[in-house]
Amino acid sequence: HRPEGGFSARFPGAVLLETPRIETGVEWCDYQGVPASDGVVTLFKAVGEDFRSAGVVLEPGTSPATSGVAFVPRPFMDWRWSAGTRFVACPARVDEIVVDTDCLGQVTVSRLVGPIVECDVDGEPLAVAEQSA
Repeated sequence: HRPEGGFSARFPGAVLLETPRIETGVEWCDYQGVPASDGVVTLFKAVGEDFRSAGVVLEPGTSPATSGVAFVPRPFMDWRWSAGTRFVACPARVDEIVVDTDCLGQVTVSRLVGPIVECDVDGEPLAVAEQSA
């Protein structure tokens, strides 16, 4: 978004594309291209080898409370904020997504609505043998 009071710049021939105002989970999912099915989306998080992130354990097969954990629309996008070496896919309700209008790359949810699945950097689920390796 434009800083309060706007800004001024001149770039001959350039077109300024403004980010739309995004305030709801539905708007965020549409903007990020995240598909929903029956009101549920898959969000992603980079985690450490112990599946920890922001003090929360996001272990595959569990559905913990996730207050304070920021999620991204695609696994690789979390490298901007995390040094995690593993990735997890986390199902959440679209209507429970909290959008940070100052950082459209991440959202939060207070809970997950299904079990976490370990995935690769592209969001593809890992085989069970790979998950326990």
